Amino acid sequence: MSTRLDSVLQKRPDRADGIRLLASRDPSGNLKYLDWGTKMLASGQALAPEIADILELFHKFKGQAPNPVPHGARHNRRAPRSEQIHPKETTTMKQRLTETHTLDQNGNPAGGNTSSNGIAINWQDGPLGRGTDRAEPNGAFVEGVIQAAIGRLEFYQKANYGKFACPENADAITYLETALLRLEKRTRDREEREVEGTHTP
Repeated sequence: MSTRLDSVLQKRPDRADGIRLLASRDPSGNLKYLDWGTKMLASGQALAPEIADILELFHKFKGQAPNPVPHGARHNRRAPRSEQIHPKETTTMKQRLTETHTLDQNGNPAGGNTSSNGIAINWQDGPLGRGTDRAEPNGAFVEGVIQAAIGRLEFYQKANYGKFACPENADAITYLETALLRLEKRTRDREEREVEGTHTP
């Protein structure tokens, strides 16, 4: 058993099973992610298998760079240092959104709309209910929108044999996957309390 694993187990014996799982799946080969994974586990933000999944994704794409420019291809001109430090324009892919979010008569979140060029989201209006009273969704959930963003980024990473793959996209996928894990944990917690599908906090 490694010294690092011994040390972590001594600090958090109450999480021994989860820590051993993280150690067995640590993709670094030297348990360099074990401390961070243990902190996440101890915080209750995610389960050990979920943390291991995220770490494997992070390690897989960490440092991944686009394919090198083929020999003989034209390279873009490197901007002078002054232009790099003080660019004349700032390019951003953020879009100006039009948002409407509504409340019901009791002040609870209801439906709404978010739109922009190429974006048209109609948000879920009202809780789904429970058991035999559970209704079909009438709008989008945050989880679905995050999944759509992940799908598009994964498409960029794979398109044209990875020509457009980059570490920034990989990081964004990891963070979005983490956001999904947090929201799924919230749903599980609410289901355990039997309040999922209601307006009970």
